[in-house]
Amino acid sequence: MSIECLACRLFGAIAGTSRVIGGAIAAGVAILVLRAGWVWFMGATNCLGQDPAGDYIYQHAVHFAAADLADVPTSERKVLNSIGMQLTIIPPGEFIMGSPSSEWTRQAEERPHSVRITRPFYLGVHEVTVSQFRQFVEETGYQTVCETNGRGGFGVNLPDLAWRCHPEFSWRNCGLPQGDDHPVVNVSYDDALAFCRWLSRREGARYRLPTEAEWEYACRAGTMGPFWSRSRARRWPGESNVRQPNMPEFVKGNIPEYDGFEYTSPAGSFAANAFGLHDTHGNVEEWCADWYDSEYYAHSERDDPRGPATGSKRVVRGGSYFYFGLSARSAIRAARPPDLGGFTVGFRVAADAESLKRRSMILAQGNGGPMRR
Repeated sequence: MSIECLACRLFGAIAGTSRVIGGAIAAGVAILVLRAGWVWFMGATNCLGQDPAGDYIYQHAVHFAAADLADVPTSERKVLNSIGMQLTIIPPGEFIMGSPSSEWTRQAEERPHSVRITRPFYLGVHEVTVSQFRQFVEETGYQTVCETNGRGGFGVNLPDLAWRCHPEFSWRNCGLPQGDDHPVVNVSYDDALAFCRWLSRREGARYRLPTEAEWEYACRAGTMGPFWSRSRARRWPGESNVRQPNMPEFVKGNIPEYDGFEYTSPAGSFAANAFGLHDTHGNVEEWCADWYDSEYYAHSERDDPRGPATGSKRVVRGGSYFYFGLSARSAIRAARPPDLGGFTVGFRVAADAESLKRRSMILAQGNGGPMRR
């Protein structure tokens, strides 16, 4: 074979290889471009999420499949105290606090992070009711912030459906129809703490407000979605008292079913989660013990976080009858000045498990009041 033929074959092979390599490079570039476009589109539409690392943590972390009460003796799961308040045990466990960036209406401050609740605690099955708060006021003569600040609380003038701050409004009257079994509102963080101190003295056990981490852990009860009951905010009959279209115009909302209540609802009117807690989504917002900081999750402790050391507002959780269903998500955060009540804000009490157990042992010996299990 001549040198010219060999050279032609060599150049032909090189040209063919170049075409193959060029085609592979072009295909690779096309794939990268398509992938980048797809990621941009999905991120822009919030289908993939804009925080891949956080989403990975949220989706791959260990979660309890259900509220695990197997190791808690049946006799210790519920407590009924002397003012008729029922509390349920919340066992220790680990969960992912916050939400993936794909969750509807999710805020950047809901950065997912692992949290461990290392000690059991008790939490009120219901929000504190008007009747229970009245017992506190009548026994102590306490006056709430709304009754002493000169401005009053927030309420609604039903004839013209206007809400306002006025001295006529307090926990006794928020302008809305409320029975003794409805959650108390127009109570500040300071008022809630005063109630807890009174109840602690009366019961001989340490009552307090739950931390924000305890609250979300208890609300989720082993679930991962936006709500303990389901993944969407639609179709909630029998599950939660959130903003409804049957309400007057000033609080008209986006949930299609009629839930039977225009405003607050009696304690226990809606289904309980796996821990046995009612109204963790909706009815009234609930004070937590923590100061509020929108950046706190970035450096939060893993074990039993208790919030920032200082702040100007305290955390409230859970949404209310006044707000849309998506504002009652398990992960959503809100805050209020600690000296400000409102006609959407109430609270739920927590209690240290060991102090209640010691109190129970005393009662079992016949030396205490009427706390019952």
